[in-house]
Order: sequence, then C-alpha cells, then structure tokens
Amino acid sequence: MKAFLILIALFFIACNDEKIDENYLNTPLKCSINKDICEVSFKGKQISFEILNRPIRFMEESKLIIKGLPKYDNLSLNLYGLNMDMGVIKADFIRLENGDYESIFVVSSCLLSTMRYRLELLNSNKKIGLFIDFDMKR
Repeated sequence: MKAFLILIALFFIACNDEKIDENYLNTPLKCSINKDICEVSFKGKQISFEILNRPIRFMEESKLIIKGLPKYDNLSLNLYGLNMDMGVIKADFIRLENGDYESIFVVSSCLLSTMRYRLELLNSNKKIGLFIDFDMKR
C-alpha cells in the first residue's frame, strides 16, 4: 500500500511541472541580458537584471546584478533549460549595501545550437514569481 501511495505522489509531482509552449521557444525574446540590461515589472516596481561580464559564456562564471527588489532574507536562483532538460543550476545571492542583489553562476554547455534558459528567483527555496529568460548560441 505504501508503494502505491508513493507512486501516486510521484505521478502528481511529475505532472505538476510547468509546460513551455513550443511557439514561445521559437519566438525572439523582447530583451536579452546577453546584450543589455533587462527590466521587468514585478509587484508594481521595475526590476532590472544585468550581467556584468556580457555575454554569458558556457562553463564560465557570470555575475548577475538585480536592482529594485524589496528585501529578501534568503534569495537564490534556479537556472534551467526550457528546450532541453539539463538539470537545475542553483546559486545564492548576496545583498549589497546599496540594496542590490549579486550572484555568480556558471551555465552548463548544451548540444543544441540555441538554448533557451530560465533564471528564476526564489526566497527560502520558494518561487517568488519573478524570472527572466535568455538565449545562448553555441
């Protein structure tokens, strides 16, 4: 009986994954953090995402600065592929004296010619509803 309940629980967890529309994967993004600072609206505020050592390169450290966020005690990021499952890259943020957040992460290499990634923010391992997508080419 326990095994059956575990299988049902795993099924519902697996079915709860976000599905990404194929059309979205083939649509150019409005903003690319590989080229410029990107701003998004979040809870009535403008939040900016900036990569300091643009462009992001596979297997090299990248530094991300986020400006305009309210204070979070345990902010982190999950970075994962939208058009290929490569697992989840996790990194923590530090809050700078000026209130900005900074994180350093490394993006895994991929076999696809264009890989679309999602960089999603979490607080205490819970999604806060803020993410940004970006493309990388081989």
